[in-house]
Amino acid sequence: MKVSALVVTYNHARFIAQALDSVLMQEAPFPWEILVSEDASTDGTREIVVEYQRRHPGRIRLLLSERNLRSNRVVARGFEAARGEYVALLDGDDYWTARDKLAKQAVFLDAHPECAMCFHNATVVHEDGSRPPWSWTPPQQKPLATLEDIWLGNFIATCSSMFRRGVCGPLPPWYDALDEEHRWSAQANFWSAIAKICSKSPAVFCYDLMNEPVVPGEKRPAGKWYSGKPLGGFDFVQFITLDPAGRKREDVAALWIKTLTAAIRQDDRDHPITVGLLPWVKGWGHLSGFIPETVAPDLDFLAVHLYPETGKVPEALDNLKRFALKDKPVIVEETFPLSCPPADLRQFLLASRTTAHGWLGHYEGATIADLESRQRTGELDLPTSLMLDWLRLFRDLGPEMTQPPAMPR
Repeated sequence: MKVSALVVTYNHARFIAQALDSVLMQEAPFPWEILVSEDASTDGTREIVVEYQRRHPGRIRLLLSERNLRSNRVVARGFEAARGEYVALLDGDDYWTARDKLAKQAVFLDAHPECAMCFHNATVVHEDGSRPPWSWTPPQQKPLATLEDIWLGNFIATCSSMFRRGVCGPLPPWYDALDEEHRWSAQANFWSAIAKICSKSPAVFCYDLMNEPVVPGEKRPAGKWYSGKPLGGFDFVQFITLDPAGRKREDVAALWIKTLTAAIRQDDRDHPITVGLLPWVKGWGHLSGFIPETVAPDLDFLAVHLYPETGKVPEALDNLKRFALKDKPVIVEETFPLSCPPADLRQFLLASRTTAHGWLGHYEGATIADLESRQRTGELDLPTSLMLDWLRLFRDLGPEMTQPPAMPR
């Protein structure tokens, strides 16, 4: 199989037929397939793709979610299931216009083994006419791009991309078979390679060593580096050792940070380094083993994940203060109205200005205008409605969050 066309869709009932027709019209002198990864739509999208598969059983394969995953897992499983040497991406609300798109891109990748992927321009059309059509890729885009270029902004439209399937594969089995020493070495080599590329980048960024790492309190089975409790198809918690072997958990955490930080600082002494920390847990303390006072010396700032619960804003603020050190800034690296209404999150964010030095939240690519348009047509489900609430809150709070809080008299 030469090419797998991966169509990713959720609640695209108005557009998915046009997307699939644009793939089916492709003319290529090699075997190719269509994979449709559908994420439990509520607007009839699933029924449409099932009918297309019934009509084209030799061409289309379906990957159907049992429940809405709403995560990159919907894309990842497509790469895992793909049989093609190359994978071309298409969102369910986009479509292709050239019959030889797949053929041209495959020919290019065949002739350029040094390229991991290729892309072309795409026209963005606003259905409501609020803006004239425009080209996604700027006219000054150079023919060959590198990681340094992508750091400055995304000039690649998803629907234009074709990847070598091998560059997006799962982690190799040998990685999870490594012991602590060699796993840390592999991680250090990874960050060293990233730092070599990014050290001269003018982009504003930081190195985030890992999100939600944990040091176990007791020995774990061989190869069990993850929590085994996935959320949305992904396991977000990773253990940095399988055996504390009599060491204090906070000492293991500090040594791991020191090891990876040293690898980065060989090539980049300027850009900041942090790690995404799990919150303090009442009755358990810093359950992850990453105690702020112990891990801070080799980090440039602390980053904590906090999701306030309904009616418990004071508890969330107290949690944040446990990460506030005199000589290190702290930011709220993850927050969202996941366990509380937007009003409670607003209260937390405003009150946190006396402690936190910055705030980050989830963003999945759809703008407020995009989501409001889908809301008017009844296409929003509960998770996407929460995202709209969050984006509106983030936008509306912007002016206040950048001003110092008023001090009591």
